[in-house]
Amino acid sequence: LHPLTGNGGQGWAFGEPLHLSAIARLVEGTPGVDHATWLRMTLDGAHVGDAARPGPNALVSSGDHQLTLTIGGDR
Repeated sequence: LHPLTGNGGQGWAFGEPLHLSAIARLVEGTPGVDHATWLRMTLDGAHVGDAARPGPNALVSSGDHQLTLTIGGDR
């Protein structure tokens, strides 16, 4: 989610939304990851659904992460 080199190497434009499907592609494209069964995205501590929409003068960047890994079973 680097603001200059993320988004497929293009970087992010100011105010450009981040879609949950982009996060899913990053996670599932990680070597050793088979699939993700559940993803959730928040912006400023609030659940945002399928897209995080930063303000018009904001850039997408990586913040705090919380990962829960399940091996061989349900979440």
